[in-house]
Amino acid sequence: MIAYHPLSFIISMVMMVALMGTMLENTFSEGESFSSYRDAVSVVDTKMVFGVSGCEHKTPMIAILGRIQNDSPVSWKDVRLEATFFDKEGKLIDVTQKEQYSFLVAAKDSGTFKLSFQLEFSKEQYDSFKVRIISAKDERKRF
Repeated sequence: MIAYHPLSFIISMVMMVALMGTMLENTFSEGESFSSYRDAVSVVDTKMVFGVSGCEHKTPMIAILGRIQNDSPVSWKDVRLEATFFDKEGKLIDVTQKEQYSFLVAAKDSGTFKLSFQLEFSKEQYDSFKVRIISAKDERKRF
């Protein structure tokens, strides 16, 4: 008798709409904002190396190797890194940005990275560098 009561139908419809709303919210959620956790995610143990590309032209390359330490409770994906390069006088001589699409830094963990690109100037001009994280997305964000 309860199953055929009109109130049973209304209650089940309200529950179904609430469940669908929760599912849609989770699917299209923006997740946590990286700016809120910027101070908990840092670039550490970096090193600059020089080499040549594996292609037939043997193009001179520069690479920055390092780790990202994530002390936040959020796992980050689509990390965008920026490297700036300076000469011996401390003047800015080159810059690059890369978004590492397949790169993930798990919560309370660290991950390694490599930024590499073609040299614009002679390697002797590249004296020092800085690497920073420009942005990242919460791993739970679907799109």
